[in-house]
Amino acid sequence: MLTIVEDTFTEGRHDLQKGMCSRKRFEMVAQGQSKRVFAEGLDINPKNAEEIPDHGCWENLSSAVEPWNIPPDDVPSPFNIFQCMRIDPDTGIMYDTMIRPKEETHIDFRAEMDLLVAASACPESGRGQAIRVEIYDE
Repeated sequence: MLTIVEDTFTEGRHDLQKGMCSRKRFEMVAQGQSKRVFAEGLDINPKNAEEIPDHGCWENLSSAVEPWNIPPDDVPSPFNIFQCMRIDPDTGIMYDTMIRPKEETHIDFRAEMDLLVAASACPESGRGQAIRVEIYDE
């Protein structure tokens, strides 16, 4: 569907394992029903209702595809660009890392067919950064 033609993210790797954040996921973490573990030993998880973001990537993507009548439950697992994860080979625990791309870092794709593509700049519990998406028609 897509071919990566250039990828300058040399500081880390892209993720295909984790899935996406959501308000519900953040609520579960704040209530102690789920965990988000960071490789650097950081704990930047919401601790109470006031720290829970009002949306996550799931809400962003669900809203983006709504005009095409795609129900939220049909939004597929994402390709988490610039989301560098670490998986402990002994325990299988997946850790978020704080590895982030440099400002000039980019990834270029070529569409191999007509596609509907949605993007979400992860809110990261209020620490999210803006992204730039450019689409070229060759």
